[in-house]
Amino acid sequence: MKATSFTCSFLQALAVVSAFLFSSTGFSQPATFKEGILQIPQTAALINGEIHYYNDIQLALDTNSNFTVLEAESSPLVFVDSVTVIMTKSLPPQVSIVVRGNKSVPCVELQNPAVFRDGF
Repeated sequence: MKATSFTCSFLQALAVVSAFLFSSTGFSQPATFKEGILQIPQTAALINGEIHYYNDIQLALDTNSNFTVLEAESSPLVFVDSVTVIMTKSLPPQVSIVVRGNKSVPCVELQNPAVFRDGF
């Protein structure tokens, strides 16, 4: 994300959420403000009702006390390394799925698996 203007209240909330969620856990470095640049190592933002995760956010403070996003690297919540499907030869068939990977933010909890059926 490059040079996009946001309202000050959104970015203040972003900084507060970032500082509270990530810096206090000890898993990440705190947000810093130096020479008019606010640097946030990791954060989550609610944009149009959807949660987005970002790393290495840089916000510039202007003369009207508004922030402009200089840089933000989009980050997935989890990294999936492998997916294995195991299906038995029985009636009805039984299917197990094993997903292996890592969470991008240690303090995030994953939701319970969801099951969807199509055609059975």
